[in-house]
Amino acid sequence: MIKDPDIPVGKIDILTREEKKQLLENFNDTESGYPGDKTIHELFEDQVERTPNHIAVVGDAAQHMTHKSHMTYRELNEKTNQLAHCLYFEKQIQPGHPVGILMDRNIEHIIAILGVLKTGGAYVPIYDSWPEERIKRLIDDTAAEVVVSQKKHLKRLNRLMGET
Repeated sequence: MIKDPDIPVGKIDILTREEKKQLLENFNDTESGYPGDKTIHELFEDQVERTPNHIAVVGDAAQHMTHKSHMTYRELNEKTNQLAHCLYFEKQIQPGHPVGILMDRNIEHIIAILGVLKTGGAYVPIYDSWPEERIKRLIDDTAAEVVVSQKKHLKRLNRLMGET
């Protein structure tokens, strides 16, 4: 900075070469083996078997259906199995069928994603912040006949699904 006082602040290099290497290369070296023969939900179920009583997810108790701030792997697996059973047997979701999920980001959202994946269905994320035209177009384009949602989104969703 003393050598070139007119240099913009954003152009000043404040890290040493070693610090830059550590930040950009060493810390980002996150490569790890991923079993290509297993699905996400199969890996999740393997974890359930290994650590059934460990905490799997943490969320806001005020937003969660069980009014708990966390769930163990066993509890989360039970909830996802219940949803998968309902989707498969009651809604006839088969492998490859698109299933929309319109939920707040909380523990229930994780349950919904895993439940859809356990049926073999295709998870289609839908965000409440999107305009109705975009949500309707997504439902139409994916041919999602089932959308998993929370009660607070049902009125809007029924209006949109009724139009599809």
